Amino acid sequence: MTSKPEKFIIGGLLTSGIGLFVFANSAVQWSACLAAWGTAEAMRSRRKLSYSEVVQGTLVYSQDVLGEVAEVVSPVTDAIERQRVQLLTSALKQMPMGDRIAEQFINRTGLKSDWFDSFESRPFVVCGESGDGKTFLLKYRVQRFIQAYPDGELLICDIDYGSSHKGSEPNTWFGLPVGKVVQVEPEDITATIKYVADELEARAKSSHQTEGDRPQKKPLLLVIDEWVSYYQSLSGKEQDEVIELIRKFNVRGLKQNVHVVLGLHSLAVGETGLDKALIRKFDVLMLRRAAQEPDNYMNIGATSDRVSAAIDRIRGLPKVIKGLRPCVVYADKELSVKALPHLEVNEAIELVATPEPIDPDQQWLDEIWTPETEGKILARMAERTVQGKAAIAYQEFAGLAGLAKKLRTNDSRRYQLLKNRIDDLHARNFSQSGNREQPADD
Repeated sequence: MTSKPEKFIIGGLLTSGIGLFVFANSAVQWSACLAAWGTAEAMRSRRKLSYSEVVQGTLVYSQDVLGEVAEVVSPVTDAIERQRVQLLTSALKQMPMGDRIAEQFINRTGLKSDWFDSFESRPFVVCGESGDGKTFLLKYRVQRFIQAYPDGELLICDIDYGSSHKGSEPNTWFGLPVGKVVQVEPEDITATIKYVADELEARAKSSHQTEGDRPQKKPLLLVIDEWVSYYQSLSGKEQDEVIELIRKFNVRGLKQNVHVVLGLHSLAVGETGLDKALIRKFDVLMLRRAAQEPDNYMNIGATSDRVSAAIDRIRGLPKVIKGLRPCVVYADKELSVKALPHLEVNEAIELVATPEPIDPDQQWLDEIWTPETEGKILARMAERTVQGKAAIAYQEFAGLAGLAKKLRTNDSRRYQLLKNRIDDLHARNFSQSGNREQPADD
């Protein structure tokens, strides 16, 4: 049986012979023509092949050879093609021209958004007209507070609870419970503000009484949206009272970890009740349309030139630049045009109740009331009983427990808790003896 290569050789010799015959013009070429033809004919005759078999074998072998060559060179050609795709993909990954122009614009105008993290941790006022994003910003502040302080105390006041702008969902403050976290009636909002004032006083008083390392007070955030609507629903006397409480929060709140944020449509004193002195103690953030209203600048202490410059500048800026939203900020007695960073509020968050926080005074008592302390106090009770004295001497026993002398007063909660523990110890160990004398001191 004749192999494919042999058929290919015979076919090649026949083809060469024919070619030389067609183009021969010398004796040497004629001789080569006859030699090639003769050799091919001899091989064909010996192998008993027809001309059609020779032609078919030559074609099949040629295709096999070409396929093998393609397999050998395909890695090279594939690499060349991949390199071309990578180059094209790299070019397509360049920043879109719109973004590059936006970055140039941001750099040229000096808009900065790195101020916001420190700003939102302080008491501030957000002023924005409908659709400016005022409530969205307040919700972002609430979301951040919940994420950062799971054990913090959150109070929200919104007289327009459940309202919405055209095309948006009603605002329900993440579904937080009304009447417990969210207050919607004017009288309940007023009661909440008074509660925060009482809490502030209690924290301040506790700070004066506590000796040594003071326990960290849990953060408290009070958010009042639609302040103007709430304020204008009050009587004159109620308005004055509430304004004084807001002033107190602003002056003393940060030291006691109490934060207050107000949301309103206007900063005009006639509408808000917030006088110049009070507004200037808040940081103020004016969103786009509110920032273009001259009346909103009348009480923040900026010169007319600075106000005009801020208004002209924000009017000349796009509403959104690469996710940044231009705004006007009054902080540290400076008026400037800045940019709000891209903020996201997750409406689908699931709020889960945290365990009850530990009482720091109760925790202190549990830590100092060791078996050794209890043994010392019990021994002194027994000694005093033998001596014919009242078994209980609170001042003496408080000293044995390590309570500072200045805290051994009935105004001190730790002293009261310690006295209760001493009473329990006496009841458990001396009640059967009938020794129920009054304590030797108070």
